[in-house]
Amino acid sequence: MLNDYISYILHKKYRVNETTGCWVWTGPTNTYGYGVIEYMRKPYLAHRLSYQNHKGLIVSGQCILHSCDNPRCVNPDHLREGTHAENMQDMVDRGRSIKGRQIPNLGWDSAREIRMMYDTGEYTQQELADQFGVVHRTIADVINYRTYKE
Repeated sequence: MLNDYISYILHKKYRVNETTGCWVWTGPTNTYGYGVIEYMRKPYLAHRLSYQNHKGLIVSGQCILHSCDNPRCVNPDHLREGTHAENMQDMVDRGRSIKGRQIPNLGWDSAREIRMMYDTGEYTQQELADQFGVVHRTIADVINYRTYKE
């Protein structure tokens, strides 16, 4: 069991998705979309804290895997302990890895088109990723000028 402050924050900062059963973290997230709780000026991953709060301590070196494939989910029923290798295999099995896939080169014209389409407000980043055959992160990098800087 975690301290009362962290338990309070965990139970205050999520909403239940009735369709998936996910407890979707509504607080701050890191760049990978995982919920974060800052405690004593140090960030902690919300899903790991939720696991500890409901299921007990995490064995040193173990990862916490999401059965729902939702990094914002803090539902302990969707979380399990696993090794790094299991986590990486899970990523490959669910198509979230570039392993075995050819990495598309968008090119300058596509990057400009992606920015223009996104700026209309009619497309989400995920919709653009699906349309251009890339992962969400690639679209985010283009939109935020981390790649194809002009």
